[in-house]
Amino acid sequence: MARIKHNYSGKIKTETAERIYKYVMKELTRNKRYLDSDLTAAQLVKELNTNPRSFSMVMKCHMRGSFNTVVNRLRIQRATHMLKIKKYKDFTCEEIGLMCGFASRQSYYNAFKRELGITPAAYRSLKCNKKENK
Repeated sequence: MARIKHNYSGKIKTETAERIYKYVMKELTRNKRYLDSDLTAAQLVKELNTNPRSFSMVMKCHMRGSFNTVVNRLRIQRATHMLKIKKYKDFTCEEIGLMCGFASRQSYYNAFKRELGITPAAYRSLKCNKKENK
């Protein structure tokens, strides 16, 4: 597979960028730290012993968004999965949002609507109706 080259304009070494990217991906995906509502970019910057500017540059170049945007995307992916399956049908949309790492109902609904264009309740209703019609 060809390696993607990112343009850091000489402001950050490629090795440093790759180290940051790999660590963030491991922490967010494998270790599922996005589920922690208290997780901040500052925590990861400190753990990586890097600077916020390099961290932000890597997030923007590699992951197409700010740290918060990327974390919220992962949380919403999990929420959409949970909203569709029977196992979570007795949980409210708000409870699912909190289980996915959002700190509040408002932040969950705002991020969900920004990402998908509808509310979690509308999404659940839409997905449940599609299943019933099949």
